[in-house]
Amino acid sequence: MTDNNNAGSKSAAKRRRSPVARIFLAAFGGMLLMGIGFGGWLYFGKPDQPVALRPPETRRYDIMVTRVRHNAMRNGVLAWTVDAESVGYSRTDGDARIRKVNAVFYGNRSRPVTATAQEGRISTGSRDMELLGEVVITDAPYVFRTPRMAYTGQAHSIAANQSVSLSGKQVTVSGDSMTYDINTRTTRISGHVKGQFFLNGNA
Repeated sequence: MTDNNNAGSKSAAKRRRSPVARIFLAAFGGMLLMGIGFGGWLYFGKPDQPVALRPPETRRYDIMVTRVRHNAMRNGVLAWTVDAESVGYSRTDGDARIRKVNAVFYGNRSRPVTATAQEGRISTGSRDMELLGEVVITDAPYVFRTPRMAYTGQAHSIAANQSVSLSGKQVTVSGDSMTYDINTRTTRISGHVKGQFFLNGNA
């Protein structure tokens, strides 16, 4: 008899607590579902947002300028013009670093020589220049391609110490290095030189 009464008391207490328990469980379950849903939105639904960081160039240089044109004189005559997407200057080395470069070199002849490159460096003291990254030098009808070139202001010449190729309407030449005089328009290619010359379209 006592056992039955105890069982009945426990059942009654359980029934009395069940509404509260149900409310608590419902609230907890709702919060859990909301948490899962919000976490899923963060992980699956939210688009990737790139972190807005300043490019390294703006932190490395004292001065950073975009879309620049610079002219350099030599003996009172325009020697070259450079257009660049951006220029960074550092007081530490005194050099100007340029990106997306289009350079024009002027010689004794009326037709200038052009060069394009991914990036480069200009010495603000000597006005020497180094271009690198898919360098293309054009002296129509000839086109030179090389990974890197250097311009010397004193000699007003271009040099390439890595693989270089020359192509024209009737000639293709490749070698290990090249020198090019801007005034005389003479080219010298050295080291493992290979070439083809075409006459009337035939090699």
